[in-house]
Amino acid sequence: MKTTSHLYTEPLAIRVTFINKHWHVRLYCEDKLREEMVCQVKADVRLAIRDLLRWWDKLGNSPYSKMADASRSRQKNYERPQGKIWKKPIDTTVRG
Repeated sequence: MKTTSHLYTEPLAIRVTFINKHWHVRLYCEDKLREEMVCQVKADVRLAIRDLLRWWDKLGNSPYSKMADASRSRQKNYERPQGKIWKKPIDTTVRG
């Protein structure tokens, strides 16, 4: 699922799935699951995506991502979640 344009290959991918009445937003880096957030309302998915990408860029994670860098634009004050959004812990010990 990597996007390639000329010589740049985007290392990050976002996947959204609907599981057990919740929207799961997953951030993959080079096909490995790195972060996951869960939303109760579908309208909050874009806020979760922006939050995952902003923190990826803010913490200076490697590799560099143009997509994460672009997500650092100023958020508007009226953009509030309509439901609950939470971060789901990733179990790093059970990776294959």
